[in-house]
Amino acid sequence: MEKTINFFLNDYQIKEIETVLNREKITIDEAIIAFLKTIVHQHKIPSEVMAEHTMKKIPTFANWDSELHGDVEQLRRITSAKMAKTTPQSIDKENQTAFFPSSGETPYFTTLENCTCIDFARRELPCKHIYRLAMELGIIEETAIKGINKNTIQTSQITEEEAIMEIEKFPQDIQIFIMKLMPLLNVDYPVGLYLDKNLQQILSCPLFIFKPAPPSDIIKDMRKKDIIYFLDQLCVQPGEKLKKDDLITWCLKHIPTLSDKLPEKVYVYCNPLFSKNIKKIKHHFEDKFGELFDCISTSEPIYKYQKYPSNI
Repeated sequence: MEKTINFFLNDYQIKEIETVLNREKITIDEAIIAFLKTIVHQHKIPSEVMAEHTMKKIPTFANWDSELHGDVEQLRRITSAKMAKTTPQSIDKENQTAFFPSSGETPYFTTLENCTCIDFARRELPCKHIYRLAMELGIIEETAIKGINKNTIQTSQITEEEAIMEIEKFPQDIQIFIMKLMPLLNVDYPVGLYLDKNLQQILSCPLFIFKPAPPSDIIKDMRKKDIIYFLDQLCVQPGEKLKKDDLITWCLKHIPTLSDKLPEKVYVYCNPLFSKNIKKIKHHFEDKFGELFDCISTSEPIYKYQKYPSNI
């Protein structure tokens, strides 16, 4: 059977590269080229085979022949296009154009034929912005990770005054809840919390990003006896004794409305547009609450909300 080689990074690999880039002093181009060279070396892939494989993944579009996309330099730009950092500012799907954040004040204007970025001006070949636009339009069937471009993060930060105003819209007990939550938050790694009355009140707060947890994550939090109790409440059982992992698999397969039955859990991230001022906000509320803030810092941790609310 013919072996299939995937030259494109999956979402997990892309996130890993972005994590390394934040930690190591290497450029994104260096990281991607290293990956591509490793794949080519490990599998001893001739350039014509790479080109043929890429032609199957990326069709001819605009003025760009599919053979072009098999070049290592183009593969680098295709991979870069999928990353969160290449998320467009806006897209006009009717006219097939987009604006992308630049390092200056003027964003890059991109069509499927050209782009105002330096890379396209220098090479006159598809840049990462053109590839990302093609992905957003569904021309290239690759899933791109959505996020906020680093240049947007630098230039569009929520100010200290704006952040304070947002928090002080809430009653004091919710402000205290936010102060307990803040030290746990990260732009890249979320805190998983079950939806309670405190969390429900801040879902509209622009300082945080909330993403619903999938049913698989929620049910994995549960003890086996909680899962069995949960199934009893639904009047369903697998009909045989199963280990916890097998029981979880059975639930996910045989209960189509599982997400409607489980308690709601969300992943909470710090909004990247707020990340630069989070320490200043903490200091402000330390001064505001005085001794009460010390009580907040040493009281029962918010992690208690991460545990599945057991019924037994």
